[in-house]
Amino acid sequence: MRSNTHILLGILVGSVYFSYFPAKGLVLQVLFSLALIFGVLLPDIDEAHSTIGQRAGFISKIIQKIFKHRGFFHSVWMILILFALFKFVFVKYLTLNDFILMGFLVGYAAHLLGDAITVNGIKPFYPLGLTIRGPVRTGKFSEVLVALLIITWMVAH
Repeated sequence: MRSNTHILLGILVGSVYFSYFPAKGLVLQVLFSLALIFGVLLPDIDEAHSTIGQRAGFISKIIQKIFKHRGFFHSVWMILILFALFKFVFVKYLTLNDFILMGFLVGYAAHLLGDAITVNGIKPFYPLGLTIRGPVRTGKFSEVLVALLIITWMVAH
């Protein structure tokens, strides 16, 4: 799935999260949204040609050499590691708000959800063999259709 569709899906999932757990204040809403977008893009750091991979430069190339695309960075293990890192290091010592952490994690999970509906799918418990996949082909009409459905849903609600 391409970054634009990932971002749309992240915004959709983030808005659902907002409907249950509203942010208090504009600043927190903006920070949640920025964290969400970063979380949506981060899993593809294991692909040097991705939007975030191009910006990360050599870091992405190193990660790509160590981890295959849609491997460890596209698993629930990475979400758990990032949660622990943020919760017990960044939130504790940098006094980041938990709501910002949730924005990041919601975005990361939305990315995995998006890739799970593509034909290549993801292995949520990598390296274990279970693969979740769907009918969407990256960059093809089926992905455009998904993006249009997301936009339609957001406009209607």
